[in-house]
Amino acid sequence: MKAYIDSSALVAILFNEPQSAHFRTFFQKHRKQVLSASLLEAEVFAAAKREDIPLEEALGFIDLIALVFPDDSLQREYLKIFQKGYLRGADAFHLAVALYLDPECQNLTFITADHKQAQIAQSLGFKVIQ
Repeated sequence: MKAYIDSSALVAILFNEPQSAHFRTFFQKHRKQVLSASLLEAEVFAAAKREDIPLEEALGFIDLIALVFPDDSLQREYLKIFQKGYLRGADAFHLAVALYLDPECQNLTFITADHKQAQIAQSLGFKVIQ
């Protein structure tokens, strides 16, 4: 099963937050099939630095994820997302990349720790792990 992981879920794993147990379990089972946008690198490194976690530790998690780089505009995906509700820019970007990869929302599970992002992902048709 392929999955798209939002930065919030990876940060929860890195910080060993209580809600991260099910993220960690899924991540360990499907490690080679987890994707994310390259923005994840900046967001995870920034969170690690803010919390004084060694960047090498963050890199250890990031290196397990296949980073994707959309080669086209994400305007269509943003239109679908913002018809469902409001998200902050980075949250919308991650969801737009997932939509770009799976326009029918049938082949990717979306993993996020963000409640609003999870709601919109679900309303688009993604299976969500939150």
